[in-house]
Amino acid sequence: MFLVNRSLRADAFPVADPDAGDFPAGDGYRQIVMSASVRPLMIVVATTTLCLAGCQGQARGVSIPPGFEDLPTCPVAQVPISELSAMGEPGCDLAGTSLTFAEDTLAFAVGPPPLDGGVPALTIPSVGAVFSQGDGKGRELLIVNWGVPGVAVAAIDDGRAVQMWASSAAAQDLQLQQLAIEDVVSD
Repeated sequence: MFLVNRSLRADAFPVADPDAGDFPAGDGYRQIVMSASVRPLMIVVATTTLCLAGCQGQARGVSIPPGFEDLPTCPVAQVPISELSAMGEPGCDLAGTSLTFAEDTLAFAVGPPPLDGGVPALTIPSVGAVFSQGDGKGRELLIVNWGVPGVAVAAIDDGRAVQMWASSAAAQDLQLQQLAIEDVVSD
């Protein structure tokens, strides 16, 4: 499929007359002379390039449910991951809130222990952002802020979701859809 960009016209590429002084003289400037037979080819190339860059279909991903634009910001807090499901739909944007992971809540450790000796934590990203923290050995935590439904986190080990937490059933469903797009196996 090709799109026609009506703003590109043959006269958009003027033919320069080197003798008319159309270009300033001196270093760093190169005179470009384009014949009338090259202009239509340039239009086809420019239009095809635009189409190849913008006509490849929709990007892979799951749509964020409507209403996230109207969410107020939640107060920044620390939420133990084991309490995330009790939160439900938060009614505000959780960006900036930290999810904490006690030692017994993760199937594996991701990243070094905190310098302050506290429990590991992940900060919830902005709505629609997918954040992943891994250990370089195929194990990672994938967190998505879904907006109105809240947030979901998946622990992934070698391409398989081994644990999942979500603030609501809707956030969990969206997370499962995202995992499927990323070819992560979930049971």
